[in-house]
Amino acid sequence: MKSLLSILRETVLQTDKEIRAINESLDRAIGKDNLKYYFDEEGDLCSVSDFRENFKDILKRYGIEPSRKSAACRGVCELIERENSSELTYLWILLFLDEGVIYPYKAEDADKASKEDKRALAVSADIFEDYCIAEAEYARRLERLRDIVSKKHSKVKCNSKVPTAAFKVTRDYLLSIQRKVFDKDILDNMKRIQDSAGQFEGLNTILPLIMFKAVTGNVKSFADNSNNVLTVDIRKLLNRRTYHIDNDNGKNYAKFEKDVKFFKALTKAYSTQFAVDVGFCYYCFGRVTNLNEWAAKYPLGNDFESAFLTAPIIEKEIVLFTDDETEYCCKKRGVDPEILGECSFNTEFGEIVGGSESLYDRLFHYCEENPEVREEMHRCFLDGDHDRACEISENIGTAISDGCVTLNKENFDYGVCYIYEYFLTAEIPLLKKLMMDTLNKNILLIND
Repeated sequence: MKSLLSILRETVLQTDKEIRAINESLDRAIGKDNLKYYFDEEGDLCSVSDFRENFKDILKRYGIEPSRKSAACRGVCELIERENSSELTYLWILLFLDEGVIYPYKAEDADKASKEDKRALAVSADIFEDYCIAEAEYARRLERLRDIVSKKHSKVKCNSKVPTAAFKVTRDYLLSIQRKVFDKDILDNMKRIQDSAGQFEGLNTILPLIMFKAVTGNVKSFADNSNNVLTVDIRKLLNRRTYHIDNDNGKNYAKFEKDVKFFKALTKAYSTQFAVDVGFCYYCFGRVTNLNEWAAKYPLGNDFESAFLTAPIIEKEIVLFTDDETEYCCKKRGVDPEILGECSFNTEFGEIVGGSESLYDRLFHYCEENPEVREEMHRCFLDGDHDRACEISENIGTAISDGCVTLNKENFDYGVCYIYEYFLTAEIPLLKKLMMDTLNKNILLIND
């Protein structure tokens, strides 16, 4: 006879199995969970094409045009502006990270994406989603700290001791900038900053950043109190300080390197003795300075734990158009897309079709002189009205054909397709900005 314990164990196991079956059924039926279910670890639950169709069905459910990636990007961004949800966030992440799984670059490559590609997209999307959740929480915490230091919350008394390691790091940093420092003055100033920060609830979690801002903003007076005792307004230390990181004048990059190393050393020194949240501290460093952006571009930044997206992930090219979009006009006009594809804005159109090299310049000047036409073309792409976009391209071709040898009867269709492609390509920076703004404001909750 089975023991009561055995019966209970079997019942629990059976119940778990039934629950998993129910969850899998639900997963197949609803949004984000459905997408994640298709990203099964074994990759055997569905083909890439099944997943692709499932993804586009969800877009349709939201009323978003799924056939073109650019339209999908706009639609998701516009929806998130009005009503953010975990499902919409996940759709945004997949669009942002997709490199040919959902929207293949070329129509003939549509079936070449493998389950491994799909699984790689799933892993990247999950990591990015976890990142966004952490970032959004950090954004809320930083907003609360700024609220606290604005004196809306009661202060508490604090009497702290300066860690020896933190004092040594600060002294070494000051000595690297100026020859003369006074240990007692440095210690007194650090103690004063710590006590001031300790009066505000939660501020000790980013004490290394508070100390970093106080020291680097008051280098001379921090090391020498002989004239006046240093006073620092803690509230102002949470304001953003922007460094000129774009050009090296021979001195500033060396100073930036010292500052970044100083911040990292301070964080390590304080984290052993204070309630410092290292991840949150690095996040705030990226919000109250732009040194993380500088560090990410140089060898120093290879292991720099900055939370704010300075990214390889953000810096990578975001492909927002597929060949299907560019080929739309070509097919309508009966033009070979491969021939048009040889033409770029670095090699003038005239080199491909023969004759004048003036089409690009004439098109550029026409757009400058007729902003209303440029704006109408942009609206067409925004609305997905590619038929009207083709008509506008033809009208522009007719308007600039006089005196332009490139546009003649033999190659007029090529010229029209080139004009269409010009507007399509010119839209990419706008779409990238839209994607990034949506990320910061509505997903990461960063409004400044």
